[in-house]
Amino acid sequence: MSDTLAANISAVINLSASEVYRAWIDPDILPLWLAPPPYDMVRAEVDARVGGTYRHDVTGPDGDHVVTGTYLEITPSRHILKNWNYSGPNPAPRREATYVQVDLVEKNNGSTEITIKHYGLRDNVEFKHYQEGWEYCLKRLNELKKLP
Repeated sequence: MSDTLAANISAVINLSASEVYRAWIDPDILPLWLAPPPYDMVRAEVDARVGGTYRHDVTGPDGDHVVTGTYLEITPSRHILKNWNYSGPNPAPRREATYVQVDLVEKNNGSTEITIKHYGLRDNVEFKHYQEGWEYCLKRLNELKKLP
């Protein structure tokens, strides 16, 4: 899948790698950041282990959005790879999954460099949707100065 269209986003988050990892797998923390405005995550289910599944229910002005998938690779505080099955009005629905790869590198000052690669995208509309969406989400994540 390396030759497919991919959204690539990198940022430095002012949290440790273990905190950023927790933000990705804790169903109580996910709704605080994993939906770009004006959307809200209203439910998160997570079984964060290889072969485990997840579900994100998001609502917004254009209706309900659901993302489900399976964790394919997990290295705590370092790496997540999961498939991403979207159902909802935006972008257009699709049958095949895309893939989200998250890599974390903790810096000497306690912050974490995060790189997200969302690949398997079918066109520029989908690319723009995910590129901008992930950028907004990472801004929201970085606003969480301390996790609950």
